[in-house]
Amino acid sequence: MRRLLVFILAMLPLLAGCWDQYAIEQLGFVTEVLVDGEPGHLKVVYRVVVPSKLPSSTNPGSPGNSTTVMGTGRDIYEATRQANLSSSKTLYMGQMQALLLSERYARSGGAQGALDFIVRGIRTRNIAWVVIVPDHQVDAVMSVVPTNAGYPAEALTDMSLNERREGRVPPIRVFQAINDLMSPGRDPAIPMLLAGPTGYRFEGTALFQRGRLVGTLDVKESTALGMLTYHVQQPTLTIPCNTHGTVSALVWQPYRRMSAIVRHGRLEGLAIRLKGALHVSGASLCPIDFADRQTGRTLRTVAASIIVHHSEEVLRRMQELHSDPLGFGDVLRATSPALWSQIAPHWNEVFAQLPIRVEVQLQPDGSGLLNGTVSE
Repeated sequence: MRRLLVFILAMLPLLAGCWDQYAIEQLGFVTEVLVDGEPGHLKVVYRVVVPSKLPSSTNPGSPGNSTTVMGTGRDIYEATRQANLSSSKTLYMGQMQALLLSERYARSGGAQGALDFIVRGIRTRNIAWVVIVPDHQVDAVMSVVPTNAGYPAEALTDMSLNERREGRVPPIRVFQAINDLMSPGRDPAIPMLLAGPTGYRFEGTALFQRGRLVGTLDVKESTALGMLTYHVQQPTLTIPCNTHGTVSALVWQPYRRMSAIVRHGRLEGLAIRLKGALHVSGASLCPIDFADRQTGRTLRTVAASIIVHHSEEVLRRMQELHSDPLGFGDVLRATSPALWSQIAPHWNEVFAQLPIRVEVQLQPDGSGLLNGTVSE
């Protein structure tokens, strides 16, 4: 018995270890994943960074600090297996920062499969950014060498965070897109990504009906959508000044409230109310006195009318596409569950026919007032 106990104690140190450990030299750190093609004929491209070529305090880095690995297959899982077999290193998804979907793939209804692949992965990150790439831009986007970041995914992350604060498109992460897809009363809205001369650039937003891309918004419509969602924290606004010049402003602490107008058991319309503080951040060729209270009231009135006009335009576009990225359906489901159960199967068609009322209320923000005039 004593010998057995000694043997067990002697073997215990040999049993310690991690069953799934990998040597870091054997890993290929994936930062971006591009899915292109149509269900049944997919191409998946993985952008893998080369750590030794990344910039650091002692190394300025080099432009060729990433490489690509491609796999093809009937689905994203088969394509991933092929990519792993063709790679000299094991593809590691724990550092993934962006999921890129081609417009062709998204229109064919494949977005849900790609998002499902990311969520189910053991080492994948559901906080990665999601973007749509126009078909004619797929090769250009994967060839981008940014001049303002260490590697492409870092540039995309910086852009998304900037857009999150006060941008022209509402950025979205994987878990947010999954929530929108799973919600019966909300559709995803995903930014469009293009290749620019010095890196990436956003250009509009793709709207979905359930899991299928059905249309796009231009930059102006995307800016209005950003004001109507919580994905942009401080929407920017350009206000015309008299006959020439402009005033730049931010809408601080925007608050949104949506409601469904139900009377006698019938859904008669929808409403959205926006509140916030107008912060004047600058002006160009605008010789007016910003310290004057009447000027402040006039600016807020004009700004509110601009927001209402742009909001109504993007809402009409959403209804044309039968897409509800704001989640009016979720509001109806929460406030009138019995009525929602009747409408839910054909909500997108019902949504397209409803009148939508927009109200905007802007409060003054003291830090935006100036002691004199601003002119150039």
